Amino acid sequence: MHYLYLMAAVLAETIGTTALQASQQFTRLLPSVIVVVAYAASFFLMSLTLKYMPVGIVYAMVGAWHRADRRHRVYRIWSTH
Repeated sequence: MHYLYLMAAVLAETIGTTALQASQQFTRLLPSVIVVVAYAASFFLMSLTLKYMPVGIVYAMVGAWHRADRRHRVYRIWSTH
């Protein structure tokens, strides 16, 4: 179950980061609300994960998922041009 919490935390963080750019420095209301809610959910889910897993393992897994997500996005961008 803690792996699902971790995956949901990473997903919430990704949504929050995407909405951060759309908020245009917190001048647009809806994207700004999404940023706050998504990051709050991410921190909460991460806290649930850290009850069961060591910080080092969680950090390594989150880093790997972010790197894989970034590579996937870069590949998608470059393959369409």
